[in-house]
Amino acid sequence: LLKVMGALHDILSQQDDMDLSMDSLTESLVFLQEQEIDVKEQSSRLVKMKSDWQGIKKRAPKIKAGVRTFQEREGRKIKHEITKFGEKIDLFRDTFKKMCFFQFSGEVDEIDMAYSTMREQDVAIQEVEAKLDDLAHLATLFECSEQIEKPTEVIAECRLDLGLVKQFWDCAAMVQSYFQEWSEVIWDDIDTENMEDETKKFKQELRIMNKRIRQEFPAYHGLLQLVNDQLACIPVVGELRQPCMRPRHWEAIVEMTGVQIDNANIPSLRFKDLVKLELHKYVDDVGDIVDRATKEEKIENNLEMLEETWAALEFEFTQYNDTNVQLIK
Repeated sequence: LLKVMGALHDILSQQDDMDLSMDSLTESLVFLQEQEIDVKEQSSRLVKMKSDWQGIKKRAPKIKAGVRTFQEREGRKIKHEITKFGEKIDLFRDTFKKMCFFQFSGEVDEIDMAYSTMREQDVAIQEVEAKLDDLAHLATLFECSEQIEKPTEVIAECRLDLGLVKQFWDCAAMVQSYFQEWSEVIWDDIDTENMEDETKKFKQELRIMNKRIRQEFPAYHGLLQLVNDQLACIPVVGELRQPCMRPRHWEAIVEMTGVQIDNANIPSLRFKDLVKLELHKYVDDVGDIVDRATKEEKIENNLEMLEETWAALEFEFTQYNDTNVQLIK
């Protein structure tokens, strides 16, 4: 039955092309005859081809009518199979949308997990795509193509999302690689200006991502938050690197954030130690502490200048007349 239905489908789908080809061949042979070229054999073969083709077209409706009962019975089975397949695909889609690669927490090991899950889902989608192709072929033969439209759309969405997920995690991996490298930079080597420039580029990359990623992927908002936090943190770190900061000011930072660092040995700190302070949450407070440190440094400098000035001064006293009063000369 499948061979018969396939043949009938081929006849119907190729009828216009075959008729056009026959007409083109006829016109070509007429032209060759006008050029006094012998095309009797070709003409004879074309006549036979036309006759055979016309016979096929005439027999096709009769054959189709003869197998209609079998077609309808088999068609019902195929529709039922497609319905079951559609239910399976809906479940597949629901499970797919819950995959770990749609979430982003900022942990380094989740990148490997995301790529591993992507590879697994690619294989799974290939399997359902193969089944879909088989059912789509049967749906076309048994004239129930509308039944397969929804499963086709759902699988296409999964395939589209998987490609977008790959695009997102490529960006996330790049961002994380930079942040990981920066985390080990020691205090004296921290270049906040370069870090800020690079982080702004990352944010721009996120802004121009596919609209579907930006609107429908929870992971996007997680990565964007990480970048925004880093972008807010870096200038604060730059402020803390000012020479006016004293141990008492660092103690105030530790007390404010509730995170312990080795504030007695600031040069030993790494960038990751400062990130742990979550300075992006205390931008204004840190600004106040740095501002206070700056003012205190000015006062200290003025006091030192006064001390130096007064230390170099010498006063000579003389007795006033016959009294015990001493005057500065």
